[in-house]
Amino acid sequence: MKKIILTFLIILLILFLAGVALYYRLAHTGEVATVIRKDVVNGENIIVIRNESSRETSIIVPNVAWGLIFQEKKYFVEYEYNEWRKPFLLYIQEVPEK
Repeated sequence: MKKIILTFLIILLILFLAGVALYYRLAHTGEVATVIRKDVVNGENIIVIRNESSRETSIIVPNVAWGLIFQEKKYFVEYEYNEWRKPFLLYIQEVPEK
């Protein structure tokens, strides 16, 4: 009986640790994109970008960068996300026009 309980607790611990690892595992993306829209949704600053293959992504932007981002401008954008977190901005730099 003790072996069954111990085995069950070990399996629960492994599942818990796997869940924590998946929760904190973030996907990192960097791309050149155009800001097509700026919105404030539920108190969060959101930009919608369109990359060069026309895929649109909504990204949460910190307050400190919000006023420095303009619509219809092209930027190099780095952001992270996972299953439980919306994409959030890490780095943004305007791409000079040619």
